[in-house]
Amino acid sequence: MSFPSTLLRLALVASLSDREAFVNKVSDLFGGEDENNKEGAERAARLLAAYLEDLKDNLNMRSAFSGAISKSNLADKDDLDELYRMLRELTKDVKDLKDRLPDV
Repeated sequence: MSFPSTLLRLALVASLSDREAFVNKVSDLFGGEDENNKEGAERAARLLAAYLEDLKDNLNMRSAFSGAISKSNLADKDDLDELYRMLRELTKDVKDLKDRLPDV
């Protein structure tokens, strides 16, 4: 996992650990101290919090998948090329053998 990714994940966890405090602080930044803007600012802050939750979940999922894939024994391109070459040779050998055997 890269250093910037780790920092972003830590920042997301820290900021969303107390969701209501996060919403209150962000809505104040959006102009929520003014009674006329309070409802819209709080709605925007809640949307931002939901977006950040989704971002955190996506980062965690990406990390889990990349970790699982890197630890797996999946074939790489060279392995697949070798397998394809062997399959072509086997197919050729079977056709040659079929041509040499009498029809039964």
